Amino acid sequence: MAQSSQNAGTLRTACDRCYELKARCQRASTAASCAWCERLGLTCTTVRPVRPAGRRVQKRTLPVPAKPSKDPEIVIWLENVASLLPEERELLIFLLGRPENIDRYVVCPSFQVAMNRSLVTQLLLAVPILKDSYLACASALKQLDPTLSMSTDNGVRHASSAMKTLLSLPISNSQDAVLCLTLGAALALSVYSTIGVGVADICHYCLTATSPFMEKVTSNGHTEPWHGVLVLLETMDCLVHRQRPTLRFQPRNSQSVDRHLGLCSPLLPYYYDLCIISHSLVNTTNTSDLATLQKQLDEIHTSVEAWIPSHVSHLTGEFGAAEIVVLLAQVKVYRLGVLLVIHRLRHAFGVHDEQADIWSKEILMELEMAKRITKRPIRYVTLPFLIAAVEIREHGTRNKALQRFGVIETRKSYLAGLVLPVLIASFLSSAVSAEICKCVPSDPCWPSSAVWNSFNTTISGRLIQSVPPAAVCYPSRPEYDQKSCGDILEKWTVDGFYSSDPITINGQQWAGDSCNPIYSNGTSITGDANAGKKGCSIGMYPHYVVNATEASHVQAAVKFAKANNIRLIIKNTGHRGSGKNTGYGSLSIWTHYMKNIEFHKDFKPQGCFNGTGPSKQMAATLGAGVQDGELFAEMANHDAIAVGGTNNDVGVVGWASGGGHGLLTGTYGNGADNIIEATIVTPDGKLITANSCQNTDIFWAIRGGGGATFGVVLNVTVKAFPMPYVSVLGFDIYATNSTSSTAWFEFVAKFISMLAEAQDSGFHGYWTMGGDPSWALAGAFFLYNTPNDTVASIQEPILQFLSDSNETVTHESYSIWAPSWYQLLSLLPSTSGGTVAKAITASRLLTKRTLQGNQAKMAETLEFLATKSTAAPSGSSISFSGTMTISSTPVDNALNPAWRDAAVHLIVEQHWDDSTPTSRVNAMVDDMTYNKLNALRELDPGTGAYLNEANDFEPGWQWSFFGSHYRRLHAIKAEYDPEDVLWCPNCVGSEAWVQTHDGLLCRAYQPLKRI
Repeated sequence: MAQSSQNAGTLRTACDRCYELKARCQRASTAASCAWCERLGLTCTTVRPVRPAGRRVQKRTLPVPAKPSKDPEIVIWLENVASLLPEERELLIFLLGRPENIDRYVVCPSFQVAMNRSLVTQLLLAVPILKDSYLACASALKQLDPTLSMSTDNGVRHASSAMKTLLSLPISNSQDAVLCLTLGAALALSVYSTIGVGVADICHYCLTATSPFMEKVTSNGHTEPWHGVLVLLETMDCLVHRQRPTLRFQPRNSQSVDRHLGLCSPLLPYYYDLCIISHSLVNTTNTSDLATLQKQLDEIHTSVEAWIPSHVSHLTGEFGAAEIVVLLAQVKVYRLGVLLVIHRLRHAFGVHDEQADIWSKEILMELEMAKRITKRPIRYVTLPFLIAAVEIREHGTRNKALQRFGVIETRKSYLAGLVLPVLIASFLSSAVSAEICKCVPSDPCWPSSAVWNSFNTTISGRLIQSVPPAAVCYPSRPEYDQKSCGDILEKWTVDGFYSSDPITINGQQWAGDSCNPIYSNGTSITGDANAGKKGCSIGMYPHYVVNATEASHVQAAVKFAKANNIRLIIKNTGHRGSGKNTGYGSLSIWTHYMKNIEFHKDFKPQGCFNGTGPSKQMAATLGAGVQDGELFAEMANHDAIAVGGTNNDVGVVGWASGGGHGLLTGTYGNGADNIIEATIVTPDGKLITANSCQNTDIFWAIRGGGGATFGVVLNVTVKAFPMPYVSVLGFDIYATNSTSSTAWFEFVAKFISMLAEAQDSGFHGYWTMGGDPSWALAGAFFLYNTPNDTVASIQEPILQFLSDSNETVTHESYSIWAPSWYQLLSLLPSTSGGTVAKAITASRLLTKRTLQGNQAKMAETLEFLATKSTAAPSGSSISFSGTMTISSTPVDNALNPAWRDAAVHLIVEQHWDDSTPTSRVNAMVDDMTYNKLNALRELDPGTGAYLNEANDFEPGWQWSFFGSHYRRLHAIKAEYDPEDVLWCPNCVGSEAWVQTHDGLLCRAYQPLKRI
């Protein structure tokens, strides 16, 4: 009776708004407003009957149905809101009246009715406050549906209005806090679904503003659902960008099932802790702090590994079977996501990838299975999905995962193009920071002129301050000289010009096209009509060059670059692609004049005693500046050969360190296979000898693992062989006028398979093929020290096939025999010419299994590559080349194992000049990188590509270039160069750095394993 007396004069039913907020609401009558609604200017009403006095009847808890109840009469409710415009009412009906839209915001269908009721009730009670955020959500959903038309401007307008409302909303009690969370969550979800940028700011504002009142909001033991969603969205953004979240979310009731997060709420604190640790890794180098972070990771790992959700036993009484599958899958992928983040904070890519791959596949498999069982994507699992997707290195495969799983409540293009790359960079290298970039001339840390002069003294005056050679063509430059410009224009297409100049490279686009020679009318030799107006600048060329001729010069340069945090690059001839020989603000070590060649009749590697190491053999020690033509000529003086490339201008050391193929390699081994010793300056400036008996790890790495990565190679000793005699079969093949493209490529596929078959007999060579409209193929193949009758038996099936194909092709063939390979070399056409055109390629190592066992697919792929092209205005068509001089003999070195199974390295190429519009260039690059390269990958999955002749933007380059060796190579890189003194694009360990569009090279990854 006392209780009844205490409540006398008040209604026992709260208004709808206070009821939704679970807040005390006292009113004298149904016509009066409660204090809270009156203060905010809201209509204070209730559509529920007044609760009778007395104790409520206790109802037995029934299982929640797996299917939602009938939707409320949304249309009728919204018709009574006079302040809505017709188009606004239509949008809200779209949002609230379609179960499939409500389904996007709940973890499983059992929550649809409650979610719908909550959204409708809150809207009707706070239309002025919530309207625009709801309309923004509806606009976002319409934009995500390709069958519906929705202006992006409308969504942005509603989101902007909702943001203004949010920032002006007074928050002074728990009721205000709940309204702020609802408004903020609706706004954040709409922005997240369409734009993505700004979500973290919305979450931070709401979580900060409501923090003082959350204790009261959750005092009844229930967690405010939208609070958890905001925490999740902010945590995801902070993990991607390695920032600190606003608060550490702690659910009030671990026994409840959240309508958004299911059973996952207790795992959010661990994600918060990982964000803090990730942020700390970027901002500390203190050994003690790093050790503490390591311990924290260990503790989180132990806790999460043992963690299980506490509510599992009650699920069968509350949810249907399909919903239980969803809830359990959701919590499992969140738990695995924590473990995977811990792993990546401990280990960079290339280190212990096996476990990461297992967890990633488990997450993706769990999502796939749940989707198949329930016929519905799992909601609110974007965070673990992104964490798993990071482990998918291949761009196309990752995009397929985005399409297949459909777990993201946002535009897939946004995730594929922005969020995933940023998250990958977070694990490979953290966000770019000015404090951890290499110094450039505009920085205070850049050495003064006095420091440079002092350094020059220590290297006996070998320092060169860079000036672009084509500066003589620009009247605005002090170097301007018309006669000298004429000389530069004449030499610009000659490889020898680039190799003999200290800064220029064969591929000016990687220097930024900052100073190409121009004609008197201002048009560059590359076709840029505005080059004269743009002027000449240093661009991406190095600022200083050390003309190194001895080890001490190299050691001094390495130590100087390391001490002054300057980017260090290595150049001999400048033939390496992808900008590996150049870089803005860099110091370059130019090894071109290290030309010594020493021939050995009986060479034994240093440090190999008592029968260890290889036996004595004929060899040659080559300085780092030796080029192919110089090597071949010197070996001929000793009636010997050593392997080299096909271009007399190419440097032998750089060629061999990346793998190296040439006219001799099919018989005598790839370039990397022939190195038996090397002298190296390590990144700490030490001079070492590496062979099979000492410094064996770096010796293994430099033979196929790429140059300018593990150290600066001063010289290599390579195998030499007696001069062989040689037989050559050459051919020129043309399609007849009546031959269709399909018939031509069927012929080509068969012909290549026959060439591959002959490789087992030592028949190796090269072929090239022109594109549409004139189909033609030319090649030359070699046999060494092979009797004439054997040569004839090998060539006969090939020549017979050409004769039998006379309805499809015409051909000319020729045979050459030479008593000396070097004598033959002088008869072959030179391949040392340059070009001013730019090019994009796609390449693949193709196995004999594919060439012979799947000729139909080979023909189909070749036709696709040749005919489905983005043509340049200049008329440049697709061209092909086939390298069939690959050694199948296994050698214990770092060369990609895919080489040993390959019969051909197929290259597809397309050129353009600077007159080509940027949009067309971008289209060609994208077409080659994603369409043509993917076609080659699908033709022969799981192989790879030659790192010196690959696509400059190769997705998943670690596997393509190095295969299963990458993990070991990465570990060796970390051991010898822990501070990354040496860096080049797509080289081992290059993931730890980001090169910005203006040339800055910045580290953003402080690996925990280096403590």
